Amino acid sequence: MSFTEIWNSVVDFFENNGWSIVIFLAVLVVGVIIVRALCYGLHRILLKSRVEKTLVGFIVAVARFVLYLVLVFVLAGIMRIDMTPLASALSAALVAIGLALQNSLSNIANGVIIISTHPFKEGDYVDIGGTAGTVSSIGMFVTMLITPDNKKVMLTNSKVMDNYIINYSDRPTRRVDMVISVDYSSDVEEVKRVLRKVTDEHPLILDEPEPNVRLHEMGKSSLDFIVRVWVNNDDYWSVYWDLNEQIFAALKAADIEVPFDQIDVNIKNDKEKGE
Repeated sequence: MSFTEIWNSVVDFFENNGWSIVIFLAVLVVGVIIVRALCYGLHRILLKSRVEKTLVGFIVAVARFVLYLVLVFVLAGIMRIDMTPLASALSAALVAIGLALQNSLSNIANGVIIISTHPFKEGDYVDIGGTAGTVSSIGMFVTMLITPDNKKVMLTNSKVMDNYIINYSDRPTRRVDMVISVDYSSDVEEVKRVLRKVTDEHPLILDEPEPNVRLHEMGKSSLDFIVRVWVNNDDYWSVYWDLNEQIFAALKAADIEVPFDQIDVNIKNDKEKGE
């Protein structure tokens, strides 16, 4: 085909489709502007709402993809392009991608659930399936914890949702539970008096709910007392360690024995054979 023939074909195309091309370009420009404006507006609205920031970016990205996909189909319709083969190919591609990224999509879905249901937030101290630490970040694929000894642990969101979640930071107060064992010869009321004195004098223990000191169980080798006190969440470990030290010192000062495991060994000396 000569240059003249090619040029004539191009001229004929524009002469026959000139108006469609003008509409195509106008819709393209206006469509891009509308998509950007809608995404910007959606982003602003979500930021002002209670939706988590991590989820905001994900929602806007999905909305942008869908809007541009709609724009492509509108532009194809203006140019009278049959989109049936493309739609079929796109559907097959999405199915293939979905199967290939099944685990990743599951993590994304669980990430959306975590962000929307708020089982924990950044900064909370949690236990997830036996892994304990402070929540450092919540992403669309993984949740990151920092353990008390400063190790970084990354858990996939699917693993997070498949395990139990204990959030130690969600409530403003926590209860400290301790079991104190004393010798059977101890006077029950005296032990309770000593334990109550320690709990009543600690400045970080809350008055309400009232501290509870009771004989909990008569064990095999000891009387076991339960000590339950309520503290502010941030004071939990300080109070726990203080009570360990102060109760031991108080029991010792009151001459109340703290039992410990003992093994009695009896040695039998047999007379030599023949004696």
